[in-house]
Order: sequence, then structure tokens, then C-alpha cells
Amino acid sequence: MNKLGGAVSRLLRGLGGAAVVLLWTLAVTAAGPGFAQQSQAGSTAGCGGGALLVGRTCVCPQGMHNTGGGAGMRCVPTCAAGQQLDQASLTCVAKVCTGGKVLQGADCGCPTGTKLGPQGLRCQTTLSCPAGQMVSPADAQTCVNIPKVTCQGGAVQQGLGCACPAGTRNIGGAELRCAPVCAVGQQLSPDRASCVAKTCANGMVLQGADCGCPAGTKLGPQGLRCQTILSCPAGQMVSPTDGQTCVNIPTLTCQGGAVQQGDHCGCPAGMRTLQDPNGMRCVPQGG
Repeated sequence: MNKLGGAVSRLLRGLGGAAVVLLWTLAVTAAGPGFAQQSQAGSTAGCGGGALLVGRTCVCPQGMHNTGGGAGMRCVPTCAAGQQLDQASLTCVAKVCTGGKVLQGADCGCPTGTKLGPQGLRCQTTLSCPAGQMVSPADAQTCVNIPKVTCQGGAVQQGLGCACPAGTRNIGGAELRCAPVCAVGQQLSPDRASCVAKTCANGMVLQGADCGCPAGTKLGPQGLRCQTILSCPAGQMVSPTDGQTCVNIPTLTCQGGAVQQGDHCGCPAGMRTLQDPNGMRCVPQGG
């Protein structure tokens, strides 16, 4: 497209008057709308805020970025690390830190041995207060005596509050009550003051850290006591009432092709259950 524009320009210089206008119009029409746009590429025609026209779009020059939007486009320099934009001159200047802060890479921060004060505006010296004192919550620049706190439930004062000492834990919720942390196989004594060997009830025995039923037994129907695991003869089953006796399996009348399976009806092998308005019905698998 640029070669075509150059050829047309050289030709026009040798012509004049109406012939020039006619020939130029024909050349632009043949080249298409992109010719006029490309002839303006890199110019500021139609763009504001220091932007350049590239094709049909206004863009900021290299090393600059847009701080406006839409018709308010405004190109300003992109500053390097450690610099900031001066709004008055629109140039990059060395970044200025305030409140006792110093430049740390690209940002401002408090120097070693200091931290931001209560309002987060100024760096203040990091105090190390002696035992029995703490940094004043008012100005963070002076040490004040730690007020005495009355703790209950075996708790001890830690700073301005109460907490359970090492080796103990709180079992009282909002009202602190400290009790020992017991080892595996131990439990708290009735008075919660010490740890004693864990005691298992209802036929259970200690299994690691918990109580469980010994081999050959299982929890009964109510889940409270260990009972012997029964093996009933053919035609009988374990009583669902006490889990300790064998009772005759009741004879059931099964319908829909089902057969008795223990104390209930079920479909034979190769069949599946289908529920319909008339009740359960066995149908072939995949049918």
C-alpha cells in the first residue's frame, strides 16, 4: 500500500489542475479506505492527550500509559522502580517517602528496628520492654506496667488475659477451667484434676486410645454392650431382640417371582427388583 501511495504521489507532481484531482480520487478509491488511514499512521490526527493514531485506534507512545478513558485519554510517562510521576510537570522524579519511611525496592517502608505506629502513618521505634511491662497501646513509644489480672480455673496470666498453662487444656468453654492433657490409654479423673487409666464398661476392652468389643463379640442391638457373635444352624437366625439367641426363620409368602432370603423376600440370581403399582416384581437383569 505504501509503494502504491508513493507511485501516485510522483505521478501527481507531473500533472496539474482537474487531472490531478481526478487521478488522485481514482487512486484512493482503488486502494481502499486503508490507504488514507495508513497515510496518517503515527500522527496525532483525531487523538488527544498525547496519543498517536495507529490504524483506527489511538494508543500511547512507547514508554507511556493511559490514565484516562474514552474521550479523556491522557498519556503519561511510565516511571521506573523507585520513581513516581510528578503531576505538575508530568515527568518521573525520585520517589519521596514520608512518615520516617525509606525506599525499599519500589515501595516505601519502615527501616529496620521500627514499625508503623497505631494509625499506620509514621514509623516508630520498636520497643523491647522489660519483664512485667509492655508497650503502651496509646503511643507505642513507652513501656507501661502490665496490669494484674485475676485468673480462675487453674489459668495463669499471659499478657493482658488468662490462658491455660503448658500441658493443660480448657474444658470449661467461656469460663476457663484447665485440666491435664492425658496420654493415650488415660482419662481424666472424676474431679478433672489428674489423669488415670481409662476404664472400659459393658464388656469392652481398651484398644489403643478407645474402648471396643473384644474378638468374637460385637455391640448388641442397642449399641451399649458387647455380645457374643452367634452362629445359628440352618433354618434359624440371630434374634433381632437380644442378639444372643437363635430363633426360627419365619416362613414368608413371596410374590412377583421373589424367593425367601433369610427373613425377607428378594429376587433370585440374574433378576432385579421392579416396583410397580401392584407391588414388587422380579424381572430379568437388563430387561
